[in-house]
Amino acid sequence: MKLNSFLAAILFLGLSFAGNFPTGVDAHEPTATPSAHADPTYYTVLYRHDNHQPWRSYGQYGSHHEADRAADHLRHQGHEVRVVRD
Repeated sequence: MKLNSFLAAILFLGLSFAGNFPTGVDAHEPTATPSAHADPTYYTVLYRHDNHQPWRSYGQYGSHHEADRAADHLRHQGHEVRVVRD
């Protein structure tokens, strides 16, 4: 008698928990997630020999490190330099 009651309780618990999990019918449509990749960033190196001249573009670089190296080179030659993030 105890065995029948125990099996009935197990069956009841098993069936009551089975309804709590999503089925294939309840699943949501896949949604598009935004990309983790942002637009590429470029750095433009601008230079001029003195403050009476207009700024000229020396080049565009894909990393800040490369742009800084070019800017240091121009500063060493005596130019006024700006690095602008595009």
